Amino acid sequence: MLYFPYNSEVARVVAARFIINEGGRMNYTKLMYLLERRSLIENCAPVVGGRYVAMNNGPLISQVYDEVKANAWDGIEQRGYNVV
Repeated sequence: MLYFPYNSEVARVVAARFIINEGGRMNYTKLMYLLERRSLIENCAPVVGGRYVAMNNGPLISQVYDEVKANAWDGIEQRGYNVV
């Protein structure tokens, strides 16, 4: 199992970017995992870090999933994150 230090603030900015660009239609938790995977392959470094886990509907970043389930990111696209 891979683990890198998790950066919650970067995760929020990345999530907000996906939400704004996709209009909330895509599952940004899955997109964040794919971004992490690509970054690890191409740059040998994570974007947001965390623990990567396999779930029934596909892999994701454990801490991102936990924060989403705890509603810690409600209204994230409206919190003024500079995601442009």
